[in-house]
Amino acid sequence: MEANLLALIVADPAVGHGQACIRGSRVPVSVVLDCLAPVCQSPMRQMDL
Repeated sequence: MEANLLALIVADPAVGHGQACIRGSRVPVSVVLDCLAPVCQSPMRQMDL
C-alpha cells in the first residue's frame, strides 16, 4: 500500500516549480500535509494513539 501511495506523488519542474505534487493535479503535497496536521495533533487523535 505504501508504494501505491508514493506513486501518487510526482515532482515535475514544469509544474509547481518542481515541488512534490499530487499526480494529475497542481496541488502541492505540502498543502495536503498542512491541512492534515491539525487533525493529527488534536487531543482526541493523540488519545487514539
